[in-house]
Amino acid sequence: MRLTGWATRAELLRRLGETDAAADAHREALLLTANEVEAAFLERRLREVH
Repeated sequence: MRLTGWATRAELLRRLGETDAAADAHREALLLTANEVEAAFLERRLREVH
């Protein structure tokens, strides 16, 4: 799955209240980005769910 797929999955899971699965998806998305701005956003979202 690509970065956008993992990020989208993470957001949907977060909205459903599936925080553990959302955190896992955020971690997967973080592994796929080299962009500092994207990484900062994903890290912030990860902290919000975990």
